[in-house]
Amino acid sequence: MKNSALVINFISSFSIDITGLTNHGISAQQQALAVVGNPDANRFIKGYIIMSEDQNISENDTPISEEKNKVALPEENTVLAQLETGISQTENENMEVHKHPHDVMHKKNWVEYLLEFFMLFLAVFLGFLAENWREHIAEGNRAKEYAITLLQDIKNDTLEMNNTIARYEKYMATVDSLLNYKETNGVDAIPGGAIYYYGLNSAINAYRMSFNTSTMEQLKYSGNLRYFGNVALKNKISEYDNEVNKFMLRQEIELVYTGTINEYWKLFDYETIVTMRRTINDTSFKKEFIKTDYPLLTKDPVAIKQFLGFCNVRRVNWGIRIRDNINPLLSKGRELIALLKKEYHLK
Repeated sequence: MKNSALVINFISSFSIDITGLTNHGISAQQQALAVVGNPDANRFIKGYIIMSEDQNISENDTPISEEKNKVALPEENTVLAQLETGISQTENENMEVHKHPHDVMHKKNWVEYLLEFFMLFLAVFLGFLAENWREHIAEGNRAKEYAITLLQDIKNDTLEMNNTIARYEKYMATVDSLLNYKETNGVDAIPGGAIYYYGLNSAINAYRMSFNTSTMEQLKYSGNLRYFGNVALKNKISEYDNEVNKFMLRQEIELVYTGTINEYWKLFDYETIVTMRRTINDTSFKKEFIKTDYPLLTKDPVAIKQFLGFCNVRRVNWGIRIRDNINPLLSKGRELIALLKKEYHLK
């Protein structure tokens, strides 16, 4: 009883007439829950009132009962209206008490605007840093891939240059042997075999060295040289590329001798050239072949002198290639190899 009285007093504080609800058998607890905005109790009260109205109409089907019902209806409607008004007021009060700081009607001060701007700026800035860092890692990986292939290309070039030096030095020594015959015995006393062997194995040769330039060309023309962040490394790559281009240009210029070489082939007999091939694997036959005066297609001393002069020019050019092109290129290549290994920890 005390609890019921307290509940009724609580409901009465909302200035709602609960007589009609109490007469319908609704407990004080359910009435209180309805007042504070409990939707389950609210629905229960409304349903209970409607059910009670239907029972009153069916059980008292007399004019007096109808009159009572007519009199009671306004009272019940009044109770419902008061109850709904109390619920709405309670919900509004609750909403006002728990008003969200980001409500549309909430007025922001400059601190909140500043905080939102700072958070937005921080998010964008961190995203920018993350993207830059990701791109930096990707470029570093690409640079290392290029470094690996470039290192291998330069190693192959270095090996080829050493072989080329050995080849040119052999050509120069062969020409020297032929010229020594001339200096010792004169042009007329040079055996035909010596002109065949020394001339065909040196001056009548259009050997040209090639370079591995695929990686270098890709770096230059695709703009990927920017992946190498080390300025000293970039400079070394450029210096090496310049030396390669100089050497290749020199070889292109010396192609002018190709036509001259074709002209001097007319001095030599094909059958004698076939015989000379035995000297490749037979050392004793080589010595015999050089001393034998195999016939040339012409015995004209002027033509032979011109050929000997051509051999001497070729000898000088090979020496210049070694001194001015291959040796500097080897030096640049070794420096670049060492720098690539150091920069990208390669073997």
